Amino acid sequence: MILKIACVQLGPYAGSLEVQLDAIETLGMQAVERHSPDLLIFPELISTPYFPLEKDNKWFALAESIPGPTTECLSKLAVQGACEVVGTLFHKDDEKYLNTAVLMGTDGGVKGQYSKTHIPNINHGKTRGFERFYFSAGNNFAIWDIKGVRVGILICYDRSFPEAWRALTLNGASVVIVPASSSGFRSAMFVQELQIRAIENGVWVVAVNKGGDELTVDKVNPADFYGSSCVITPEGEITVQKDREPGVDFGWEIDTSVVELAQAKLGYMKARRPDLYGDIAKKQRE
Repeated sequence: MILKIACVQLGPYAGSLEVQLDAIETLGMQAVERHSPDLLIFPELISTPYFPLEKDNKWFALAESIPGPTTECLSKLAVQGACEVVGTLFHKDDEKYLNTAVLMGTDGGVKGQYSKTHIPNINHGKTRGFERFYFSAGNNFAIWDIKGVRVGILICYDRSFPEAWRALTLNGASVVIVPASSSGFRSAMFVQELQIRAIENGVWVVAVNKGGDELTVDKVNPADFYGSSCVITPEGEITVQKDREPGVDFGWEIDTSVVELAQAKLGYMKARRPDLYGDIAKKQRE
Protein backbone atom coordinates (compact mmCIF):
# COMPACT_ATOMS: atom_id res chain seq x y z
CA MET A 1 0.00 0.00 0.00
CA ILE A 2 1.29 3.47 -0.93
CA LEU A 3 0.35 6.57 1.07
CA LYS A 4 1.45 9.87 -0.45
CA ILE A 5 2.11 12.51 2.19
CA ALA A 6 2.96 16.20 2.07
CA CYS A 7 4.18 18.22 5.05
CA VAL A 8 4.38 21.95 5.72
CA GLN A 9 7.00 23.19 8.20
CA LEU A 10 5.26 26.37 9.31
CA GLY A 11 7.21 29.36 10.58
CA PRO A 12 6.59 31.74 13.49
CA TYR A 13 3.11 33.08 14.21
CA ALA A 14 2.03 35.65 11.63
CA GLY A 15 0.54 38.12 14.14
CA SER A 16 -3.21 37.50 13.97
CA LEU A 17 -5.53 34.55 13.48
CA GLU A 18 -6.75 35.85 10.11
CA VAL A 19 -3.25 36.33 8.71
CA GLN A 20 -2.09 33.02 10.17
CA LEU A 21 -4.95 31.07 8.59
CA ASP A 22 -4.31 32.79 5.25
CA ALA A 23 -0.68 31.64 5.45
CA ILE A 24 -1.74 28.09 6.31
CA GLU A 25 -4.09 28.00 3.33
CA THR A 26 -1.49 29.43 0.94
CA LEU A 27 1.34 27.14 2.07
CA GLY A 28 -0.99 24.15 2.22
CA MET A 29 -2.20 24.61 -1.36
CA GLN A 30 1.39 25.05 -2.56
CA ALA A 31 2.27 21.72 -0.96
CA VAL A 32 -0.78 20.05 -2.51
CA GLU A 33 0.09 21.38 -5.97
CA ARG A 34 3.69 20.18 -5.67
CA HIS A 35 3.10 16.75 -4.17
CA SER A 36 -0.54 15.66 -4.88
CA PRO A 37 -0.79 13.96 -1.46
CA ASP A 38 -3.32 11.63 0.07
CA LEU A 39 -2.52 13.25 3.43
CA LEU A 40 -1.35 16.80 4.19
CA ILE A 41 0.27 17.33 7.62
CA PHE A 42 0.92 20.51 9.60
CA PRO A 43 2.82 21.03 12.91
CA GLU A 44 1.42 21.49 16.43
CA LEU A 45 -0.70 24.52 17.45
CA ILE A 46 -0.89 25.88 13.93
CA SER A 47 -3.19 28.86 14.53
CA THR A 48 -1.59 30.38 17.65
CA PRO A 49 1.88 31.34 18.82
CA TYR A 50 3.54 28.92 21.23
CA PHE A 51 2.02 30.70 24.23
CA PRO A 52 3.05 28.08 26.87
CA LEU A 53 6.40 29.88 27.08
CA GLU A 54 4.67 31.73 29.91
CA LYS A 55 1.75 31.37 32.31
CA ASP A 56 -0.84 34.03 31.54
CA ASN A 57 -4.63 33.70 31.55
CA LYS A 58 -4.92 36.01 28.53
CA TRP A 59 -3.96 33.15 26.20
CA PHE A 60 -7.10 31.16 27.03
CA ALA A 61 -8.97 33.58 24.76
CA LEU A 62 -7.25 31.95 21.76
CA ALA A 63 -8.91 28.56 22.34
CA GLU A 64 -11.39 27.43 19.67
CA SER A 65 -14.24 25.02 19.44
CA ILE A 66 -14.43 22.25 16.86
CA PRO A 67 -15.75 23.23 14.36
CA GLY A 68 -14.21 26.69 14.42
CA PRO A 69 -11.97 28.99 12.34
CA THR A 70 -9.00 26.61 12.22
CA THR A 71 -11.00 23.55 11.26
CA GLU A 72 -12.84 25.62 8.64
CA CYS A 73 -9.47 26.50 7.09
CA LEU A 74 -8.34 22.87 7.15
CA SER A 75 -11.70 21.76 5.74
CA LYS A 76 -11.28 24.10 2.79
CA LEU A 77 -7.80 22.70 2.14
CA ALA A 78 -9.08 19.13 2.29
CA VAL A 79 -11.86 19.78 -0.22
CA GLN A 80 -9.81 21.90 -2.62
CA GLY A 81 -6.78 19.63 -2.38
CA ALA A 82 -8.79 16.38 -2.55
CA CYS A 83 -6.72 15.04 0.34
CA GLU A 84 -7.07 14.41 4.05
CA VAL A 85 -5.51 17.04 6.32
CA VAL A 86 -4.10 16.96 9.87
CA GLY A 87 -3.68 20.12 11.94
CA THR A 88 -3.39 20.76 15.67
CA LEU A 89 -5.05 23.57 17.60
CA PHE A 90 -5.78 25.03 21.05
CA HIS A 91 -9.17 23.44 21.64
CA LYS A 92 -11.93 24.38 24.07
CA ASP A 93 -14.26 21.46 24.67
CA ASP A 94 -16.96 22.57 27.14
CA GLU A 95 -14.90 23.50 30.22
CA LYS A 96 -11.78 21.61 29.14
CA TYR A 97 -8.85 23.10 27.26
CA LEU A 98 -6.94 20.63 25.10
CA ASN A 99 -4.13 20.40 22.56
CA THR A 100 -6.06 18.61 19.83
CA ALA A 101 -5.19 17.29 16.39
CA VAL A 102 -8.01 17.00 13.89
CA LEU A 103 -8.16 14.85 10.78
CA MET A 104 -10.27 16.42 8.06
CA GLY A 105 -11.72 14.11 5.42
CA THR A 106 -11.86 14.90 1.72
CA ASP A 107 -15.52 15.86 2.16
CA GLY A 108 -14.44 18.64 4.51
CA GLY A 109 -15.81 16.98 7.64
CA VAL A 110 -13.99 16.09 10.84
CA LYS A 111 -12.96 12.45 10.42
CA GLY A 112 -11.01 12.06 13.66
CA GLN A 113 -9.58 13.82 16.72
CA TYR A 114 -6.71 13.16 19.11
CA SER A 115 -5.83 15.21 22.19
CA LYS A 116 -2.25 15.21 23.44
CA THR A 117 -1.94 12.66 26.25
CA HIS A 118 1.41 13.62 27.81
CA ILE A 119 1.49 17.24 28.96
CA PRO A 120 4.87 18.79 29.77
CA ASN A 121 5.80 21.29 32.44
CA ILE A 122 9.34 22.29 31.47
CA ASN A 123 11.41 25.22 32.73
CA HIS A 124 14.99 24.57 31.68
CA GLY A 125 16.77 27.75 30.69
CA LYS A 126 15.46 28.88 27.30
CA THR A 127 13.44 25.69 27.00
CA ARG A 128 10.05 26.42 28.52
CA GLY A 129 6.77 24.64 28.14
CA PHE A 130 4.20 25.38 30.84
CA GLU A 131 1.56 23.34 29.03
CA ARG A 132 -0.05 21.94 32.18
CA PHE A 133 -1.17 25.48 32.99
CA TYR A 134 -3.29 25.41 29.82
CA PHE A 135 -4.07 21.87 28.68
CA SER A 136 -5.88 18.92 30.14
CA ALA A 137 -4.55 15.55 29.02
CA GLY A 138 -6.31 13.39 26.46
CA ASN A 139 -7.36 9.94 27.58
CA ASN A 140 -6.83 7.70 24.57
CA PHE A 141 -4.61 7.10 21.57
CA ALA A 142 -5.88 7.35 18.01
CA ILE A 143 -5.32 5.34 14.85
CA TRP A 144 -6.96 6.52 11.65
CA ASP A 145 -7.59 4.67 8.39
CA ILE A 146 -6.27 6.82 5.56
CA LYS A 147 -6.45 5.29 2.08
CA GLY A 148 -6.36 1.83 3.67
CA VAL A 149 -3.27 2.67 5.79
CA ARG A 150 -3.48 2.66 9.59
CA VAL A 151 -1.97 5.94 10.78
CA GLY A 152 -1.30 6.70 14.44
CA ILE A 153 -0.60 10.14 15.85
CA LEU A 154 1.46 11.50 18.74
CA ILE A 155 1.80 15.22 19.45
CA CYS A 156 5.24 16.69 20.20
CA TYR A 157 6.14 15.69 23.82
CA ASP A 158 4.19 12.43 23.33
CA ARG A 159 7.07 11.27 21.14
CA SER A 160 9.31 10.75 24.17
CA PHE A 161 7.17 8.00 25.69
CA PRO A 162 8.08 4.58 24.23
CA GLU A 163 4.92 3.08 25.73
CA ALA A 164 2.76 5.27 23.49
CA TRP A 165 4.58 4.13 20.35
CA ARG A 166 4.28 0.49 21.34
CA ALA A 167 0.55 0.88 22.03
CA LEU A 168 0.01 2.30 18.54
CA THR A 169 2.12 -0.42 16.94
CA LEU A 170 0.35 -3.23 18.80
CA ASN A 171 -2.95 -1.80 17.58
CA GLY A 172 -1.85 -1.98 13.96
CA ALA A 173 -0.37 1.40 13.10
CA SER A 174 2.15 1.20 10.27
CA VAL A 175 2.74 4.96 10.16
CA VAL A 176 3.01 7.36 13.11
CA ILE A 177 2.79 11.10 12.48
CA VAL A 178 4.24 13.58 14.98
CA PRO A 179 3.10 17.22 14.72
CA ALA A 180 5.42 19.32 16.91
CA SER A 181 6.28 22.83 18.08
CA SER A 182 9.68 21.96 19.49
CA SER A 183 12.41 24.38 20.46
CA GLY A 184 15.32 24.50 22.87
CA PHE A 185 18.02 22.14 24.04
CA ARG A 186 16.66 18.86 22.62
CA SER A 187 17.30 19.85 19.00
CA ALA A 188 20.25 17.47 18.56
CA MET A 189 18.16 14.55 19.79
CA PHE A 190 14.96 15.28 17.85
CA VAL A 191 15.60 13.15 14.79
CA GLN A 192 17.73 10.57 16.64
CA GLU A 193 14.88 9.88 19.06
CA LEU A 194 12.46 9.42 16.17
CA GLN A 195 14.87 7.05 14.40
CA ILE A 196 14.99 4.89 17.51
CA ARG A 197 11.19 4.84 17.81
CA ALA A 198 10.90 3.91 14.13
CA ILE A 199 13.32 0.98 14.25
CA GLU A 200 12.22 -0.45 17.60
CA ASN A 201 8.59 -0.55 16.41
CA GLY A 202 9.15 -1.13 12.71
CA VAL A 203 6.92 1.77 11.64
CA TRP A 204 7.20 4.76 9.35
CA VAL A 205 7.60 8.08 11.18
CA VAL A 206 6.59 11.47 9.77
CA ALA A 207 7.47 14.40 12.05
CA VAL A 208 6.45 17.98 11.23
CA ASN A 209 7.90 20.74 13.40
CA LYS A 210 7.87 24.53 13.17
CA GLY A 211 10.97 26.45 12.06
CA GLY A 212 12.44 29.85 12.92
CA ASP A 213 12.42 32.28 15.87
CA GLU A 214 9.01 33.29 17.21
CA LEU A 215 8.97 36.64 19.04
CA THR A 216 5.24 36.92 19.79
CA VAL A 217 5.36 35.76 23.41
CA ASP A 218 8.94 36.60 24.44
CA LYS A 219 11.04 39.04 22.40
CA VAL A 220 14.12 38.56 24.61
CA ASN A 221 14.17 34.76 24.70
CA PRO A 222 12.06 33.71 21.70
CA ALA A 223 10.95 30.20 20.90
CA ASP A 224 13.73 29.00 18.60
CA PHE A 225 11.91 26.32 16.66
CA TYR A 226 14.53 24.02 15.19
CA GLY A 227 12.56 22.50 12.33
CA SER A 228 14.15 19.17 11.34
CA SER A 229 10.84 17.90 9.96
CA CYS A 230 11.51 14.48 8.50
CA VAL A 231 10.38 11.12 7.19
CA ILE A 232 12.00 7.98 8.63
CA THR A 233 11.64 4.41 7.37
CA PRO A 234 10.74 1.43 9.60
CA GLU A 235 14.46 0.57 9.62
CA GLY A 236 15.42 3.99 10.96
CA GLU A 237 16.70 5.51 7.71
CA ILE A 238 16.11 9.24 7.20
CA THR A 239 14.64 9.72 3.72
CA VAL A 240 14.10 13.47 3.95
CA GLN A 241 14.98 16.05 6.59
CA LYS A 242 14.61 19.82 6.56
CA ASP A 243 16.67 22.41 8.42
CA ARG A 244 14.96 25.16 10.45
CA GLU A 245 13.82 27.26 7.48
CA PRO A 246 10.18 28.36 7.96
CA GLY A 247 7.48 27.81 5.37
CA VAL A 248 9.04 24.90 3.49
CA ASP A 249 7.21 21.79 2.34
CA PHE A 250 8.16 18.28 1.27
CA GLY A 251 6.50 15.10 0.12
CA TRP A 252 7.14 11.37 0.21
CA GLU A 253 5.53 8.14 -0.94
CA ILE A 254 5.25 5.81 2.04
CA ASP A 255 5.33 2.13 1.09
CA THR A 256 3.72 0.17 3.92
CA SER A 257 4.75 -3.18 2.42
CA VAL A 258 8.15 -2.76 4.09
CA VAL A 259 6.67 -2.59 7.60
CA GLU A 260 6.22 -6.33 8.05
CA LEU A 261 9.70 -7.00 6.66
CA ALA A 262 11.27 -4.46 9.02
CA GLN A 263 9.46 -5.87 12.05
CA ALA A 264 10.56 -9.40 11.15
CA LYS A 265 14.20 -8.42 10.61
CA LEU A 266 14.98 -7.68 14.27
CA GLY A 267 12.06 -9.56 15.78
CA TYR A 268 11.35 -7.09 18.57
CA MET A 269 7.60 -7.65 18.54
CA LYS A 270 7.84 -11.43 18.86
CA ALA A 271 10.55 -11.23 21.53
CA ARG A 272 8.48 -9.03 23.83
CA ARG A 273 7.81 -10.21 27.42
CA PRO A 274 4.50 -8.61 28.47
CA ASP A 275 4.45 -10.89 31.52
CA LEU A 276 7.38 -8.87 32.90
CA TYR A 277 6.14 -5.39 32.08
CA GLY A 278 3.52 -4.87 34.77
CA ASP A 279 5.59 -2.21 36.53
CA ILE A 280 5.38 0.05 33.48
CA ALA A 281 1.68 0.65 34.15
CA LYS A 282 2.21 1.56 37.81
CA LYS A 283 1.92 5.17 38.88
CA GLN A 284 5.19 6.96 39.53
CA ARG A 285 6.21 7.17 43.16
CA GLU A 286 6.12 10.70 44.52
